[in-house]
Amino acid sequence: MPRVPPQEDQEDKEDPPRTEMPSVHVFVGDYGPFQPKGPIDRALLWLCHGGGRGVVGAPACDGGDSPSGRHALYSLAGAAQAELLRPGRESDDGGRPRFSRILIVDLADAFATEEEYRAALAAENARPELTKALGKKLLRTLKRLVLTDARAAAEGELAGVLLKLYAETRRNAVSADMIEELWLMHPDLSEEYVAAHLSDEVEPHPAQLNLVRREGSTGGRLPALRRRFPDVATRIVTRGDAVHNAFSVVARRRLTDAPAPYAADRHDDLGHSLFLSRLHVEMDVFTKQYQRRGEDVTADLDALIEAPASASPGPIDWSRCDRHVSALVLRGNRCVLARSLAGACTGMRIPSVLPRLGEAAPRAALRALEEHTGVEEDEVRALEHFPVLTVYAPNGRAVLMELHVLYAVNPPPEGPLEEADMEDEEDDYDWYTYPNAVRRLDAASGGALRTVACALSQAAAAGLVPDQWGGVFGKELRMTAK
Repeated sequence: MPRVPPQEDQEDKEDPPRTEMPSVHVFVGDYGPFQPKGPIDRALLWLCHGGGRGVVGAPACDGGDSPSGRHALYSLAGAAQAELLRPGRESDDGGRPRFSRILIVDLADAFATEEEYRAALAAENARPELTKALGKKLLRTLKRLVLTDARAAAEGELAGVLLKLYAETRRNAVSADMIEELWLMHPDLSEEYVAAHLSDEVEPHPAQLNLVRREGSTGGRLPALRRRFPDVATRIVTRGDAVHNAFSVVARRRLTDAPAPYAADRHDDLGHSLFLSRLHVEMDVFTKQYQRRGEDVTADLDALIEAPASASPGPIDWSRCDRHVSALVLRGNRCVLARSLAGACTGMRIPSVLPRLGEAAPRAALRALEEHTGVEEDEVRALEHFPVLTVYAPNGRAVLMELHVLYAVNPPPEGPLEEADMEDEEDDYDWYTYPNAVRRLDAASGGALRTVACALSQAAAAGLVPDQWGGVFGKELRMTAK
């Protein structure tokens, strides 16, 4: 007999009346969006918090509209697409894929502020029982989803919460088969956590444990974990940005290639496409049972919410905003600005991306340049001893953008330098002098260029920036100052 979402037990009724719960989204590679029918079998359950950096392809997840202008799960869509539409995945594990859907359970919607979340997380990892503020909310959410044999994953301090959740599911016959595998991604398990949760003698857990940790880290606590989980199947030690797509790691594929950005028109050989649904769990007024309903939000992945360039960003929670990395390429007294030929954004911009897990910022800057302009990394070099700058709320978006300044390796084409000032609307980028660049950018990005120009003047005086190909970028600003 198929399982149905359970009614609330007495423990659930004791929780405070607060209604904020974690949000749940589902990625599938199929002919249509996900609709729950019966138990959700062999899913990848990804536990995260929208204010942190995720460990997949691109870094963040959030349970609502992203302040950066795209749906917050856009940053995970490329990684999900790479895995769920991968050729040959049907034969991964005994003739069937290791997981056929990815559930993103995001705690961001359950807390009003980042400070409230951090306090609840600290309390959860310090106490032996599940707390009402965090652990019980998560457990109630997972019970209502009706999961079986899930591969559950979490990163950092949330790895400790996942271990507690798993132990709690084992105490109840209804939820005992909810989780089959645990994946701890760069776990941060303090000595206090080990003393509170992993030091007592208990019957070993049957779930398979998989551990991914950075080289030199001590947060994995493998000896303590072995006492609880004799079956440690995977131990991966990473260096820097070695893990580009943790979805693929859970699929037991150790890829070093970063996933391509999400593309709405991509499909596999069978015609499957990537779909994203938001799962709602609501009580039926007649049966008093909890019913699951999927809402297709795939179109939101490719939608942009553009803010006027002159708009004020208003009050911004900087602790939860997206962090982008951008590249400003210089060639003499000109810089590169990018345009979107597909119409994803209007006007000219400094190319930027969300960094992926473990991806060093300079590497992300090079990726931003290649993805948005087609300029490859061997065409530019870093400016040694030149500072990284921060752009606050570019284009009125709630974004902190880290700006890396690069320099072109090759000289401009033969002929007058002014020919580079001619714009080509059919090209991904154009070259601009400082005055022309400022006129085409939003106020925040233009202000950052002014800061770059001032720093370049000092660096050129010290011999760190070449005075060639028309001079040093921003020379017009210095001439005006004189």
